[in-house]
Amino acid sequence: MSARGRRLTAVLVVLAPLVLWLASTHRQAPLNLVTWTEGPGEVRLTFSADADPALSHVAVAAADGRQIEAGPVGAEPGHVLRVPVLGDGGYTVAYHVVGAAGDEVSGVLGTGEIAAHEHGIDPLSAVFLVLDLIAVLTVGTLLLRRPVRTVDDRT
Repeated sequence: MSARGRRLTAVLVVLAPLVLWLASTHRQAPLNLVTWTEGPGEVRLTFSADADPALSHVAVAAADGRQIEAGPVGAEPGHVLRVPVLGDGGYTVAYHVVGAAGDEVSGVLGTGEIAAHEHGIDPLSAVFLVLDLIAVLTVGTLLLRRPVRTVDDRT
């Protein structure tokens, strides 16, 4: 491969992920909390875009900070996440919500205190990240390595 071909390939390898990332970030409005309501037996969070209930976490506490039993997070039409709770209202809600486009939003609503929750590193994602790094380094090395010329190539 000629030097010009290697440079062109290197530029395409660098620019392709950037173009894909830019295209994916502008498809949907950013995820923001618009409103929240509480009532007997439920908490509803309304967002500016669709949220993924399977990847979202909502913790609910009473005004005194005592953790309240909350059911699974469910989605409803109109960008609403609904969480069934055992209680009469006056909740403090901590949420970490992942949007359908992959963006995240988190916060605490209400007046009480709530124990923070953290996310660990997903082992499968960490393995793929390391494999991606190895692949990029290998391809970069192969692109930058000069071909070895032998006596037969010069003739």
